[in-house]
Formats: sequence, C-alpha cells, structure tokens
Amino acid sequence: MGSDSIMINLLIGIEELSKNNNNISVYPNPATDFITIDWNSNVNIKELSIYNISGKLVLRKRIETKANNIRAIKSELSKGNYIIIHVISI
Repeated sequence: MGSDSIMINLLIGIEELSKNNNNISVYPNPATDFITIDWNSNVNIKELSIYNISGKLVLRKRIETKANNIRAIKSELSKGNYIIIHVISI
C-alpha cells in the first residue's frame, strides 16, 4: 500500500446483501486517485455515507436518480481507512 492510498471497508449490515443478489463493489481498493462504488440496478440506494475509522462522517452522497454507481475523488477523502454505509429504499 502506497503512502497516498485509501483503503475501503464495506459495512454490509445485519443481512448480507449478496443473499439477495444486491452486491456492492468498491474499486480500486486501495485507491490513489478516486474510488468508484457500484451496485446492482435492482437496489434502490438513496444515500451513501463514508466514515473514517474513528466514526467521523467524512462524505455523504444523496443518490437522486436511479443511478447504480458514484465516484469519490481523492480530494474528498484523505489517506486512511473508511467504512461505507448505505440507505436503501424498499
């Protein structure tokens, strides 16, 4: 891992998303310039929040459209480890 890399830990929750074929991917991991978060189009994600390892919210993105991915650039996230939490609409 380089000195300017970002490591992402995906917090899935109580039920694993893969049980419902609702996989989320984060890449590249570790990242140097940006991260992309993709999910299956059958998942209606309303919001993604990224927290640092201390639990501080560092980035929140509302998903307004029927998108199935977002990109966060390095300037939005400093070097470190992060946890991604998502809110879905059922």
